[in-house]
Amino acid sequence: MGSLIRAFNWAASPVGDPAEWPQALRTIVRLILSTNHPMFIFWGDDHICFYNDAYRASIGSEKHPAMLGAKGQEMWPEIWPIIGPQIDQVMSGGDATWHEDQLVPILRHGSIDEVYWTYGYSPIDHEGTIGGVLVVCTETTQKVLSERSQTEGLERLRELVQQSPGFIAVLSGPDHRFELVNDAYQELFLGDTHAIGRTVADVFPEVAEQGFTALLDEVFTTGRSHFGRDMRLGILATEGRESRELFLDFIYKAIRNPAGEIVGVFVDGYDVTERSRSANALADSERRYRDLVQNQTEMICRFRPDGEILFSNNAYARAVGVDPDKMTKANVWDFIKAADRPAVEASLARLSPDMRQVRIENQIQTPDGARWTLWTNSAIRFGANGELQEAQSTGIDITERKRVEEALRESEARFRHLSDHAPVMIWVSEADGQCVYRGRSWYELTGQSVQEGLRAGWLDAVHPEDREAVASGYRTAVEEQTSFRIEYRVRAAEDEYRWTMDSAVPRFDEARQYLGHVGSITDIDARRRQEDLKSLLLDELNHRVKNTLAVVQGIAQQTFRPDGDVRSMRASFNARLHALAVVHNALTRAEWGKTSLREIAEETLALTRQSQNRVEISGEPAELGAGAALAIAMAFHELGTNALKYGALSSATGRVSLTWKLEPQDPSILHIIWRESGGPPVVAPTAYGFGFTMIKRALEFNVGANVEMNFDPEGFQCTIKLPLGGV
Repeated sequence: MGSLIRAFNWAASPVGDPAEWPQALRTIVRLILSTNHPMFIFWGDDHICFYNDAYRASIGSEKHPAMLGAKGQEMWPEIWPIIGPQIDQVMSGGDATWHEDQLVPILRHGSIDEVYWTYGYSPIDHEGTIGGVLVVCTETTQKVLSERSQTEGLERLRELVQQSPGFIAVLSGPDHRFELVNDAYQELFLGDTHAIGRTVADVFPEVAEQGFTALLDEVFTTGRSHFGRDMRLGILATEGRESRELFLDFIYKAIRNPAGEIVGVFVDGYDVTERSRSANALADSERRYRDLVQNQTEMICRFRPDGEILFSNNAYARAVGVDPDKMTKANVWDFIKAADRPAVEASLARLSPDMRQVRIENQIQTPDGARWTLWTNSAIRFGANGELQEAQSTGIDITERKRVEEALRESEARFRHLSDHAPVMIWVSEADGQCVYRGRSWYELTGQSVQEGLRAGWLDAVHPEDREAVASGYRTAVEEQTSFRIEYRVRAAEDEYRWTMDSAVPRFDEARQYLGHVGSITDIDARRRQEDLKSLLLDELNHRVKNTLAVVQGIAQQTFRPDGDVRSMRASFNARLHALAVVHNALTRAEWGKTSLREIAEETLALTRQSQNRVEISGEPAELGAGAALAIAMAFHELGTNALKYGALSSATGRVSLTWKLEPQDPSILHIIWRESGGPPVVAPTAYGFGFTMIKRALEFNVGANVEMNFDPEGFQCTIKLPLGGV
């Protein structure tokens, strides 16, 4: 939360820039960020929200992170009728508030959740006034529900005890004073006599001589339980009860406190006086129960921890392929697959007086091979020390379900393998339009995590200029349950955007119920770039052809004059076209990018240097764009031609020096100097011929260069100042 608070644009909120926050707000924000206890701040009249990481754990995505810096009433509309008055009380100078286990339902995880809180609202002092409210809170939902459940459980237990058909009593202390008797005990032994708070000897003075008091003393002293069966009890008549003779089955069990000390005796038993009359009915009931168990389709087996089978029904015997009459000589461990035995042993080890039932899936050996079963293992009997002495397992055959689950896992694994290794990016959405699966290729391309790429998060990787169109097209396809295809750009992991084509079709179940879409995304970046390059090349070719024709047209117009010699004009025209071709070749090799000035000079003046070997070219590395290269090449050609015809190269001793460098005073200007020496005396012309005219027009008008021509008698010099914008 510290990072979110620092990154938040507070300047655009009512709180303002953090640098201008009141000291009270700064201090309290640092406080909540430095504690692991859930805390919240409502600041100012708008109740602007601040909270820490511990508080964030109690709210859902509906609130976080949108709640940071937002107005409290706007973020908590569902509970504002509860907390709004409490906040106003504190803000208006009233007392701080404290609420324990308060029900405050909030919207989280898509629904209104019944949440209990223990919280307090405290004022935050700001220059003598109340600047805000500090909320210190703890969610107590689990505690409240647990206490409620525990209370309800105790109440249910009390009701069960009271409603139990067996008689139950709780006796406390060495004198065996009644603390509790259930309805059955009251009706059977007491009638209208009140026993709570009185001792057994006081209520039943006659039981001492019958041995019951001695048994209670022994249990209280030794802690060993006593089981009585068919014990005779004679009750004398008193006011409120009749004399009776009863036969009882019962248990006396010591009651211990948390320290292990014996503090009383628990009495539980049944009146079996009518046992003789009900023996036959009980036998019939037992036979019916046995028949029911034997004919059940579920497998039932009762056994000891060492595996000795005490009872099994016919379904179990059939499953393991053993004669039912011989099952009591078998061992349950012989039928459990060896690989599953440790898990079954661990499952049984979990049984205790407090956990009397566990479930486990394991395989049993049958004549047809191993079959999967789901067992409910129940504890039947424990020893005095709590050790398991007898258990019963009830099982059903789940082999077919396991086969279906395995087939489903294999099918899903095949799908994921296919999706992860396909040349396209596979994705699947649900009927609500939320994406629930994306193939590994998507995450490798975009660098998103699985959590970021699911639901609607994949749209974050779409180019901002394409996002709305993609989202709109996808929404329409979901609403109309139709196919769609769209091309858009996706941000790759290297922070560059690549063109993709997304194609999807709706998917339906057998009842034609819409389930969502399944789609594939293909990387078409290379194709789109080729298309763009093709278009660019066509445009460039059209531009170059037009420019070249314009240059040729200009050369022709300047070369062919009505009063000129046709042969001479043709030769000049061809030479100029050759110079144009030379620079075109250089530009083509450079793919019409930038071309070396030295390469232009050497190729344009190649014939001049070859015939005379008196042209020196030197200069620092420099590259020219296409327009500047053409203009400079034509200028070099004209200067070379004039030097051969009229200048330094027209004599045997003349030389030409072509140099260039960046001007020291202005590095944005390339300084090119053509200097002739050793030739015939130079005479300044009264008017420029075509060559010099072409030089000035080509350089000054086309690339903004400055051209100076010096007709010094010692040698002609041409200086060209070319802006780097044309280089």
